[in-house]
Amino acid sequence: PEQAAGKSNAIQPAVDIYSLGAVLYELLTGRPPFTAETSAETRRQVIEEEPVPPSRLNSRVPHDLQTICLKCLQKAPSRRYETAADLADDLERFIQGEPVHARPIGIGERTVKWCQRHPSTSLAILVVVVAMTGAIAGGIWLQQVEHTRYTEAVIRREGARTSIESALPLLSQFVKSRQWSDAAGVLSTAQARLSDADLPELDVRVAAAAEEFEVAQELDRIRQNFPEHEPEKVGYTDRPTRESYKRVFQRMGIGSDVAVETAAARVRASRLREPILAALDHAAFSERFSSDHTELTRLLAVGRASAPNPWQDRFRNPYTWQELTSLQSLVKDAPNVEPAPPSHQMVMIAILLSQLDANATTIQILRAAQLRDPADFWVNLELGLALRREGKPVEAVQYLRVATAQKPAHFVGWTELGRTLFTSGKLEDAIPPLRKATAIQPELLANWVLLIISLEFCGQWEEALATERAAASAIPDFVMPDETLNLLPLCRARSAAVKREWPIAVMSYGQALDGFYPNNSEVWFEFAATSLLADDEPGYREICTSMLEQGGSAELRSFLVARACTFALVPNQELILASEMSLAELDKSADSYWSLTQRAALLCRQGRHEEALPFLEQSLRTTSKPEHCIVTWVWLSRAQLGLGDHDAAKLWLGKATSYLDQSAAKPEEIHLHNWLEAQILRREVEAQLAR
Repeated sequence: PEQAAGKSNAIQPAVDIYSLGAVLYELLTGRPPFTAETSAETRRQVIEEEPVPPSRLNSRVPHDLQTICLKCLQKAPSRRYETAADLADDLERFIQGEPVHARPIGIGERTVKWCQRHPSTSLAILVVVVAMTGAIAGGIWLQQVEHTRYTEAVIRREGARTSIESALPLLSQFVKSRQWSDAAGVLSTAQARLSDADLPELDVRVAAAAEEFEVAQELDRIRQNFPEHEPEKVGYTDRPTRESYKRVFQRMGIGSDVAVETAAARVRASRLREPILAALDHAAFSERFSSDHTELTRLLAVGRASAPNPWQDRFRNPYTWQELTSLQSLVKDAPNVEPAPPSHQMVMIAILLSQLDANATTIQILRAAQLRDPADFWVNLELGLALRREGKPVEAVQYLRVATAQKPAHFVGWTELGRTLFTSGKLEDAIPPLRKATAIQPELLANWVLLIISLEFCGQWEEALATERAAASAIPDFVMPDETLNLLPLCRARSAAVKREWPIAVMSYGQALDGFYPNNSEVWFEFAATSLLADDEPGYREICTSMLEQGGSAELRSFLVARACTFALVPNQELILASEMSLAELDKSADSYWSLTQRAALLCRQGRHEEALPFLEQSLRTTSKPEHCIVTWVWLSRAQLGLGDHDAAKLWLGKATSYLDQSAAKPEEIHLHNWLEAQILRREVEAQLAR
């Protein structure tokens, strides 16, 4: 109790005696001495109430043991055992059947203890005494039982009344600070004790407090769950907000069918005056998106009449919301206003200013609001959006992550976090929040599109196709926008390539080139590789010819054109042209592993295997990563085969094959280009070694 009351000198040996008593109590009864719905209520019981005697919870608990236990649990430290040794001694006396020191021992109890120690002698005396005292003892016992019941009822009733009287102010405090779970626990405890209190007045007060709690929680839920901004761009709707506020205001007797003055009088009389005023402001704010501003004007009028104040009257003037100078004037005057404007009004002003191209002021206001209330979902969300508009995506992401942590079941936070990461180029990071957003709100087309694009660009082609199917299932008329529609053939092509479905890959690469990627070097490179793996050598040679023609006009990357032309033997003039085209790019990165390996590949295809070996060996010295070395290993195998050293060729081929087989379960660990080239050369070398 002294610790719960916060006393500075609480840490004394008596604290440990209390703890031992609490352990003994739970061993005897199966429950702690005090337990309640909330930690706050439990703390109050520890300080104010006495524990229920263990024998009432477990009739088998001996009276002496109960006395020892309750002495340990005395509120005043001085009334407990002085030391643990004293407690141990008393427990030993109880075990031996001797009188305990926890309370004065009367003659009757001494007699009982004597009888317990001398059962044979006491039995004869007991037979005689019981017969004489039975009738008298029975009457006295009945009287005592009745008196005990009455006393317990009085104690229970007064305890319940005291508990409820203490709970109501605490409930009001929790509601004011929006600590809803604590408030719910306190309210539940108070309601559970109403029958024990047996006082109609308390029934009325608790019912009123419950009504206020429900209304306040609902108003906060509406405000937090329906932030309104840019509904036409991202698919949010203001209708749930407006309809929810209408229902609550009707319940409170301040609905649209009530005169402004009457509604204002009811607001002034309510103990929830401040939350209701904030709700009127938010409801008016949500009405901005309706075509008829009649309700917006009425709500602001009720607010003005409920709490007249010069600054507040200016804020609640509907014309102020439309004028940049009027809003800036409110911001300028806000620091000098008494009382200070509530946070939600400054947030509204910030959002209105952002819509009037005053985003810098918006950020300034929202930063201040976030410092005052860092747990406010709406403030963190809007601050993140304002920072994104200002071109500060890193900061924006920080606040949007806070918003998603505060409301993980709200799709808006995940949507905006995913969009911010996507627009800042962090597509891989954007995938998890976009997945969350589509799971929570699968009807929103924009999130599906961004998720599919992110997956495609991150090389997760199979997942992109699966996501397209999931989107079509969630939205029956789902169609990718024109600007992204042709991403999907490339997804299908790369997915098929990884699964070695070469004919499907070739067909899909052709569709991708005919659509969105006519001049994409990587797509042409992969098209050439999969055509050769699909055993379409004529098709492969046509692709190489087309790549050389486009590469000559600088439409394709020369390195990839030359690399594709080394997959198999091509006409010598084409190989020479590819070498000449790629020379400048290879010289620019002459010491890079990929440049060295490609020089060797061109030499090998010209039959100059001896000259190729030094370049391949130098390439291996520049990198030790297997995903980089894999292509060099297969070219080393091809070069050794060209020199007639079959053992060396098998050695390098085995090294490449082992790594390819080990990584088969995770093909994404190897760059697709390296993987395709390794597959081609592995097949070529294996075929020649088998001859």
